[in-house]
Amino acid sequence: MPVLLTDNIACDLGLSNGTQGIFRKLIYDDQEDPTDSKIKREVFPSNTIYIRKPLYALVEINTSQVETSLIGLRPKLIPIPLIKKQFTVSVRQLLFGQLFERMQGEKKVSQMIQVTRTQLPIVPAFAITTYKAQGLTMNKIVVDL
Repeated sequence: MPVLLTDNIACDLGLSNGTQGIFRKLIYDDQEDPTDSKIKREVFPSNTIYIRKPLYALVEINTSQVETSLIGLRPKLIPIPLIKKQFTVSVRQLLFGQLFERMQGEKKVSQMIQVTRTQLPIVPAFAITTYKAQGLTMNKIVVDL
């Protein structure tokens, strides 16, 4: 699947925001067992599929400047790690007007909350906007005006 990087991972190696690649595989930690297996057997049916957080994604990026092949990987197959970002959000934006003031009257409510997000810095790139395409050289395109 074609993907775009959404973060500057290593600009000097050609792994920056907007770099195109082909998603190949998700790699998971085989050691990880987040829940107790006894609980799994007692509570959930035997055909339940458990979702695990990946360690990294393997993306084939032909334009990267990575010259050495990593052990066990084909050349140009780059591991893209999870990125952790923090940002603040105004509680007033989340809780509209009267609800926020009503909650504030009952007890002390913080004005801002801290949010931490962990995700892979890639997005599908079957279609991209003209803004993202600026400066790119492409063999063929379909333009829908």
